[in-house]
Amino acid sequence: MENVLVAFVIIFIMIFGTMTLSEAMFTSQDMLQVSFQEMEARLEEQARTNLAPVDEPVFSPTNSVMVTFRNTGSMRLIDFDQWDVIVQYFDASDPANYHIDWLSHTSNVPFGNEWTVDGIYMDADEAVEEIFEPDILNTDEEIALELNVSPPVGPGQPIRILVSTPNGIHVSTAYVRNIPPELVNNLGLTIAHGETGMIDNTLLLSTDADNEEADLVYTVMVAPAAGTLTPASTFTQVDINEGLLSFTHDVSGDYSFQFTVSDGKDTIGPFVFPITVTNAEVVLAANTGLTLSTGATEVITSAMLNATDADDVPADLTYSVITLPAQGTLNPGPVFSQEHIDAGLLSYSHTGSGSDSFEFTISDGENTIGPFTFQLSVS
Repeated sequence: MENVLVAFVIIFIMIFGTMTLSEAMFTSQDMLQVSFQEMEARLEEQARTNLAPVDEPVFSPTNSVMVTFRNTGSMRLIDFDQWDVIVQYFDASDPANYHIDWLSHTSNVPFGNEWTVDGIYMDADEAVEEIFEPDILNTDEEIALELNVSPPVGPGQPIRILVSTPNGIHVSTAYVRNIPPELVNNLGLTIAHGETGMIDNTLLLSTDADNEEADLVYTVMVAPAAGTLTPASTFTQVDINEGLLSFTHDVSGDYSFQFTVSDGKDTIGPFVFPITVTNAEVVLAANTGLTLSTGATEVITSAMLNATDADDVPADLTYSVITLPAQGTLNPGPVFSQEHIDAGLLSYSHTGSGSDSFEFTISDGENTIGPFTFQLSVS
């Protein structure tokens, strides 16, 4: 009887174990099937996801790098804070130091090895913003990422940017940072009043280690307030070298202009190009003297006494009498302008005996000429 009971227990254990094993096998098969389904879904999602770089990165003079990617797949992309951005580059040290950094995401302006989404666009170059579903990167839309790398990438040094999405897709792209232009000469121009001066490469010169002179474009940000710059708004280093840049003085004012220089990738400036116009000399054009009768009063006209100045009006030409007449009086007195003479307001009254004269200088406010003697002949 005992043997029968033992046999029964053994048979029960065997049957229970078989059932448990079968259930575990079925559970494992289900889990394996779910895993395969998830893997297939992930592979399908990866197959439908693709990012392609657009143009070259834009480097700021500081630490900022702007890089743009286009969604060329069929998947909508979100959760940008879960993206990974890794950079490898050399800095501007001599010798250059190698850096590899994983940049952390921020929703603010990036600083110190951070990155952010600058915007989502239909066309990032033209700043055409996305139309549908804001903050979602749809097919054929572009996403601009602003990276802050510290220290900055050195001019002429390589940088590799790796971007990885949460579903395992990554894009890696490498560039060499452009070498910016360098302003070598900015000496300014000095010309005489009313003249035209050529601005050649001894006065204004930029160079660039990796661009041709024809690629160096000057853009006038603030034009001269007076005078004429030719060409007026943009010109190249080749234009300067060939003597095609000039400035013509016409009226008084601020003659300097403000400009930037670009090689198509980097822009330097703004800088100020100074222009100095030398003051025109005062010229005594007429000093014939005056003949009058004893005791008479006569007007001293501009045909008798006349001064000219290319860059000043008659009112700015001041006569100063340094030796007064001894035999009469001048009206309006010892100080008058060419404007007074032109208007017939300068006269001499003879009150003494014999001929007379007075000595004078002329000033335009900057230059003074003389002394000269104006003869007063009394008959």
